[in-house]
Amino acid sequence: MLERYGEPCTLRTYSVGPLIVVSRPDSVRAVLTGDGDTFQAGRANGAILPILERDSLLRADGEQHRRRRHLMAPAFRAASVDRLADLVVGQTRTAIARWPIGRPFALLPSLRTITLEVILGAIISVPEQAGHAELAWRVRRLLGPAALAAIWLGSRPRRSYSPARVFEHHRQALHVLVRREIQRRRQHAGEHSRGDVLDRLMAGRDENDAPLDDRAICDEVVTLLIAGHETTSIALAWMFERLVRHPAVLAQARGATTCGDTGFLDAVVKESLRTRPPLLDTVRMVTRPVALGGRTVPAGAVVMVSIPLVHRREDIYPDSEVLRPERFLGTRPAPSEWVPFGGGPRRCLGADLALVEMTNVLATVLARTHLEADRGQHEPARLLGTALVPSRRGTIIVRGRRS
Repeated sequence: MLERYGEPCTLRTYSVGPLIVVSRPDSVRAVLTGDGDTFQAGRANGAILPILERDSLLRADGEQHRRRRHLMAPAFRAASVDRLADLVVGQTRTAIARWPIGRPFALLPSLRTITLEVILGAIISVPEQAGHAELAWRVRRLLGPAALAAIWLGSRPRRSYSPARVFEHHRQALHVLVRREIQRRRQHAGEHSRGDVLDRLMAGRDENDAPLDDRAICDEVVTLLIAGHETTSIALAWMFERLVRHPAVLAQARGATTCGDTGFLDAVVKESLRTRPPLLDTVRMVTRPVALGGRTVPAGAVVMVSIPLVHRREDIYPDSEVLRPERFLGTRPAPSEWVPFGGGPRRCLGADLALVEMTNVLATVLARTHLEADRGQHEPARLLGTALVPSRRGTIIVRGRRS
């Protein structure tokens, strides 16, 4: 597209007006690391996905975003993320035990179960509480096919039954469960601190130095559950879809698992995220005219960094369609050339958690199974709002299972 129309390229849309599409590293860097008051992510996210929770990090800008991110960031740093590794491995082993042998099946639903348990562990670590199962069930219902359509398309309730009404029903029920957990923790304040996201939100203060109210806490938790759960499961489904169609890379990854070569497994994860990023774009709304890629972008326009187009630039990644993990061995990808999690001060808060999840799931699956493709052709991507999903949900065959 950009080769034909040049860059930046303008798309005219009915819902949000002009979209300015970029993929050149200099433009990507300018957008992702630019002044947050000029390139506003919260306003852009709200315009494109209006069904996002109103008082959440994804819709925040300025001081509200800086404070809220600073508040939650420790729960997603290395030490906090590493404590979830055992949970990832345990959930993956449980999932593998249920996979059928010798017949095609879709991985994505099983992977969703793993990532849901992990994000619940990071945000509301209540596995010993009776409410945990109810929370997990409600999130699954919230992220059902009809509700997902409402999330990504931003539709509004109009009929007695619609995707948006389904979503709204489950969202309100989830808010009730989160508020119940907030009250339970307040009643037992001082007994222990979990250090999870909910604890930090309850102890935090907003941009006016006032405690966060229950609505703000619930909005943040529900948004994190949605954003941190579905995209990681899609990324995992794509990773296995790619590996089973590249037997040589799969064999290398299995060998790396056997000898504990985490560097190669990490490279596999990064290369998979490059070739099949789960998200279509990351966006910013421009609040004043700015120069970008040799042209002036007007105030009010939304700039869209196209993640697939960045990752398929032949001048950065020769033979970009080929799965080649060696691209990431012994080197750190440039922040403006590898952007599955966005970048700059708005880089996905759960990026490190997602990478740890993917690496541990990969190692556990390869150590315990022998995987094959169910057919030679790769799975085309299906667009679900701003998510790129394998059209057959990552269908594979397990030929054998090891204890």
